[in-house]
Amino acid sequence: MELRNFLKIFAKGWIWFMIPVFLAVGSGVAYKQYRNSRPVSYQIALLLNVTRSGIQVTDAYRYDDFYRLQADERFADTVVRWMESPRIITNIYNETGIVSGGIDLKELSHAFKAKRLSSQMIDVRFNAESAREAQDISESLVKTINDESKQLNQYQKEDNWFKVIVDEPVIKEFKVRWKDVLPISIASGVFLGIWVVLIKHYLKKD
Repeated sequence: MELRNFLKIFAKGWIWFMIPVFLAVGSGVAYKQYRNSRPVSYQIALLLNVTRSGIQVTDAYRYDDFYRLQADERFADTVVRWMESPRIITNIYNETGIVSGGIDLKELSHAFKAKRLSSQMIDVRFNAESAREAQDISESLVKTINDESKQLNQYQKEDNWFKVIVDEPVIKEFKVRWKDVLPISIASGVFLGIWVVLIKHYLKKD
């Protein structure tokens, strides 16, 4: 079928094309209004840095800089995995007094989003209901991670063991913006509108 035939189809069925577009945009606007009318929530970004609790000067092979960076990288990966553990997350919440009993295991596993940025840097994102709560969770997170690290060192008894330090958290109020809603709503409406017109034309043709 030639392009002009397609254009004729959409020219005749433009009303059916516009209906899904209006519905999609209306849904996006309704979602924005509903989400922004709810109690304020905050998005938090934390930058964790893997370091060592002591300095050990030696020429031994196992303390070569390359292998130390490799060890730091492996430990950073371990921290990222800890941030997916319901047990670790429950400990973080318990430390701050936040009750996590009503949250199922799947929700707990996704409460924090952690990603290793380099051998020693980890980016952690999470949500909180207030700026004070965000600060408390940030402090509890670092304490819990370092407590887990110390447990791993109970039998190693290394003086130069892993330690996590954190920069000041970045706290932003969460709001749904027009630029987050309109492009997706319009694209969804256009996609659905095209299929509605084509299916209607096909059924009418039969």
